[in-house]
Amino acid sequence: MAPVKYHGMVSLCMILLVFIMEINANRSSCNLVGKWTKIRVPGCAPKHTLLNSCRGYCESFSIPMPNQLRSMYPDLAILSMGRCCSIDTTHDVTVELVCADGIRKETYKSASSCSCSSCKT
Repeated sequence: MAPVKYHGMVSLCMILLVFIMEINANRSSCNLVGKWTKIRVPGCAPKHTLLNSCRGYCESFSIPMPNQLRSMYPDLAILSMGRCCSIDTTHDVTVELVCADGIRKETYKSASSCSCSSCKT
């Protein structure tokens, strides 16, 4: 088989995986979760503040590559696809702290929305 056909098969497998993941996206559970966080700044009294994060799971799976492709691409014996529960957008949360030298304002990021998207480190 010509190399072009192999590349076409790899492309077709990738398209099918993305399509299947989009169909299964409704089965994922990636949600906004509030968590009380203790803010500590030297010289200031600690303060509990509600900050949002994202928590849940997203679709992921692997399929074995066809034998004819494994001989040409030995590193692609298994094709995997996955998504991670991630923060889409954020907003600022301003916290007023009582400090030895007066009131101090600190700003922290908090999640506003979440979704299943490409995994990043």
